[in-house]
Amino acid sequence: MLVITLVAITAEENKTREITQLSERLKLAADSANLGIWDWDIKNDHLTWDDKMYHLYGIHRNDFDEVYDAWVSGIHPDDAERMDLHLKDALYTDIPFE
Repeated sequence: MLVITLVAITAEENKTREITQLSERLKLAADSANLGIWDWDIKNDHLTWDDKMYHLYGIHRNDFDEVYDAWVSGIHPDDAERMDLHLKDALYTDIPFE
C-alpha cells in the first residue's frame, strides 16, 4: 500500500514539474516575441491580462475594467469592424480568431 501511495505522489510531482517547465517555456517565448497573454471568460465578460498586455496597451492595471468593452475601446476605429467580424466568426463558426 505504501508503494502505491509513493508512486501516486511521484506521478503527481512529475505532472506538476512538467506543467511548471511548460509555463516557463511559454513565458520565455512570449517575452522573446514581445507578446502579451490574455484570457477572456466570455460567459462572465471578464478579461485577465498578464503584465505585458498592460504595458503594450500603455495602461495601468487599476485603470482597466477587465471587460470586453474596455479592450475594444483600445482598438483603432478603422480596425474595430473587421475585428468584430473575425471575433463573431470565431465564436459562432469553426474559423479561428487571429
